[in-house]
Amino acid sequence: MRQRLLDFICCPSCGSVLQAIAFESDHESRIQSGLLLCSCGEQYPIIKCIPRLLLSQLQSQFFLLYREYFDKFGHRFESAPFSRAGLADRQKLRTQTSFGYEWTMFSKYDVDNFRLFIQPMGKEFFAGKFGLDVGCGAGRHVRQVTALGGEIIGVDISHAVDSAFQMNETCAVAHFVQGDVFNLPFQRNVFDFIYSLGVLHHLPDPKAGFLKLPPHLKPGAPIFIWVYYRTRRKELLEYVRKITSHLPHWMVNGLAWLAAIVDYGIGVNLYRLLRRFRFVAVRVPLRIEEYAQYNFYSSYTDWFDRLSAPTSNFYTEPEIRGWFEAAGLENIDTAVVGDSWVWGRGYRGGR
Repeated sequence: MRQRLLDFICCPSCGSVLQAIAFESDHESRIQSGLLLCSCGEQYPIIKCIPRLLLSQLQSQFFLLYREYFDKFGHRFESAPFSRAGLADRQKLRTQTSFGYEWTMFSKYDVDNFRLFIQPMGKEFFAGKFGLDVGCGAGRHVRQVTALGGEIIGVDISHAVDSAFQMNETCAVAHFVQGDVFNLPFQRNVFDFIYSLGVLHHLPDPKAGFLKLPPHLKPGAPIFIWVYYRTRRKELLEYVRKITSHLPHWMVNGLAWLAAIVDYGIGVNLYRLLRRFRFVAVRVPLRIEEYAQYNFYSSYTDWFDRLSAPTSNFYTEPEIRGWFEAAGLENIDTAVVGDSWVWGRGYRGGR
């Protein structure tokens, strides 16, 4: 963790500034392991250069993953028992586990939907700006923002932030935090932009999660999101997911591989064949066009995502516009992208 991050993070419990104590630092003066202390009494670990700013019920996963680090912290940390978690926290814990596994297992996933996502903003938008990636996963979008001249914090509830850090380790303007969108560990009025690409629909209450974000924008700054578009195809898939989202990951891996054989092996290759013979007028789902540019691994990863995510929600364009209106945002734009996504953008009022 770079010292600069202290200017933007805060205690997710009370919102106060945090004091850092370093146990280990590297040659770039990053804190590799240490503590973040709050005047309210809360303490948060820094593990593998990443501050873990989660409240107690969500700490259990990384306590298990990084048990060896906690000898340094001693009795000052206790993992909250899973059985005491409420329903919302149980859903978060399932999401934390599922996406932590996914973006560690599939960290080399490289489908570039970011270019399509930012098209209404323009590539030049990010230069010189400081922003927040909500649900950064394995960090591939963070890497693209920094390549376009921006500085950014990637936040994720899962240990996928470790993969994200490794992907961007040499970049001085890429920062990562393990945190929860419902208890964001960031000060208000600090970001030049906030975005979330394909994440909010996996929250137990997506609209409530979205409404937590705008207060962290500077006045006049934009937030833009991509969420699942409601289609009959996706609603039918939910009947399958009621089973697959509760299966062990190794089993979902196998099912995703079989689904990708059909989707990619038949759908994508048939589309390529038709395109080769100049049947360019044929209409296919957006994902088939995207996968035609990539390999089997991309389809396999996405099928794992579809089948394993504990929660998925789907929306119409008017519903997403309603989120932005409820947040009091201005200059709102929304659009349906292909047959898969709803894109939305709005600006925080004031100057």
